[in-house]
Amino acid sequence: MEALVSRQFNSQVMEYFLKVFGLEKKTRKLGDFENYVYEVIRGSEPFILRITHCSHRAISEVEAELDWIEYLAEHGIHVCRPYSSLNGRLMEVKTAANGTEFYGCLFRKAPGRRIESPDLPLNEKMIHSWGKTIGAMHKLSKSYHLKEQEGYRKQWHQDDLLEVEAHIPASESITISHARQLVEMLYRFPKTKDNYGLIHNDIHSGNFHYDGEKIHIFDFDDSCYLWYVSDIAIPVYYSLQFSPLEKTSRKRNTFAKAFLAIFIEGYQKENELPDQWREQLKWMLMLRDVTLYSVLHKKIAPQERNQKIGQIMSEVKNRIEQKQPIIDCFT
Repeated sequence: MEALVSRQFNSQVMEYFLKVFGLEKKTRKLGDFENYVYEVIRGSEPFILRITHCSHRAISEVEAELDWIEYLAEHGIHVCRPYSSLNGRLMEVKTAANGTEFYGCLFRKAPGRRIESPDLPLNEKMIHSWGKTIGAMHKLSKSYHLKEQEGYRKQWHQDDLLEVEAHIPASESITISHARQLVEMLYRFPKTKDNYGLIHNDIHSGNFHYDGEKIHIFDFDDSCYLWYVSDIAIPVYYSLQFSPLEKTSRKRNTFAKAFLAIFIEGYQKENELPDQWREQLKWMLMLRDVTLYSVLHKKIAPQERNQKIGQIMSEVKNRIEQKQPIIDCFT
């Protein structure tokens, strides 16, 4: 978390949200990368408390996210629904000492367990369910209009992480130039009802639990309007990026082909694939490199980067400069 935000997040802010949501004082911190996330207890049941600073999301964006989650849940998608505060609100607001705001939301804790990495041999049943669920979400997105007309959730190009000059050091001129070229090229991509809509945009294995039959999705914080293929690219991308799998081109391509065959089979049970999805997959993988590289610069100061983070950043930077995606098996 950025220093300016962390200085405002004090015990008074935390105590307010615990009180207004009727939570016990004992908490377990789960993360603080883009939001403060805690496992909490209400009435002996575990929940997830997420606290978002206004510098990260506008209040209207959070409201739209909650609406999208509710819409998906009402149509049979296994998502972690928001729960109301003691005041009957799905979101509560606390003003910090400097006048900025924090937004608190309480979510159901996902059943099942987290899948650390779907390495070889592949968990075919889980990957099939993963693809099937995303296919069903995309099908629903095509008919989602509740808040769409108000433009609450951002279009992909409005992501501040794509303002790469603000986050990547000016000395990395080639990286910045190639990132800008990619974004400008994507502006020209066609948008249709069948290939573009509101998506989760971050369904890697860390953002769902698996109960042996179904996946239960959470963390819709990055949801935006983007090509549907991005929700296919991201599972592949992070399964490779954070896997202990040997990082050779051959090994990665072998894994990706096997993974996609199962994932796509599940996806097609619920939704038709967009035209030219394989070509688009390449560009979505490259776009994820740009956003990951940008967010690591934004959120982690150089002196706080460990060896693993440094290695990841070096690999991503090299791919951006070489204009190469993380895999090259697109036939």
